[in-house]
Formats: sequence, structure tokens, C-alpha cells
Amino acid sequence: MASKVMGQQLMHRGILLDKMLISPAKRCKSTAKRIAKALSFEKDSIVKDTSLYKCKTQQLITTIRQLPPQYKSVAIVAHNPSLIQTANHFQKDTIFTAVPTAGIIALEFKADSWQNLGHKQGVFLFFDYPKRHKNQLDDF
Repeated sequence: MASKVMGQQLMHRGILLDKMLISPAKRCKSTAKRIAKALSFEKDSIVKDTSLYKCKTQQLITTIRQLPPQYKSVAIVAHNPSLIQTANHFQKDTIFTAVPTAGIIALEFKADSWQNLGHKQGVFLFFDYPKRHKNQLDDF
């Protein structure tokens, strides 16, 4: 239920996604489906990417840089430590050492394309995680 609550939090923040890239791992698929449902996000906009399964940080950075330009807001549901290290690579405002399951790190970029994303060019928007919403989790 934590991922459903996190999807609701994204909705409250007004986050609109164009695409979700997910690892094919069972837990990632489950998390993505619950978040998508909370956001009324089209399931056909969820793309399984086998390269995200336990990938190295550089592979994740490469995958992000290869995103098509029509996507302006993309969620990536994958694995630590590569997610944490990628977030740290792209922004300098906060250094992450741990992100719990269903945790969300949101970054914003001013680049004209994904291909042009550079080291420390992102702006940290927010970090949220299920235990911050314990009262909502208790309702389930």
C-alpha cells in the first residue's frame, strides 16, 4: 500500500507524468502499477526496460539521456544503489545515502533535451517516502 500512498502524494503535488520506465523486477512492476493507478496514468505508458534490472549507475544515466524529447516528465522505478547514485550525479542540492522502498526523489532540469543532461545540472525538488505518511498507511 505504500506505493499507492506515494502515488497519491504525487497527485497532491500536481505531478503529471508522460512516461514511466521500470525495471522488470516483480516489486518494481507492482510499485509502478499502484502509482499509475493513483495518478490515473495510462498503463500503456509504463515501459519495462530490461537494462534497468540491477543496472550500474552509468547504465541508468545513459538510459535517461536516451529518452525521446517528447517526454517532459518521466518516472523511473528501478533499484538502489544506482537510483541514489544517479540522483546524486544529476543534482548537488542534496546528497542521498538511502532511499526506502517506494521513496521518491524528484529532480527538475532546464536542458533542452535529455541527451544534454549534465553532471550536477538538475535542481532538487523534493524527497518523499512512505513513513512520512504513516497516518495514511494505517488507514489501509
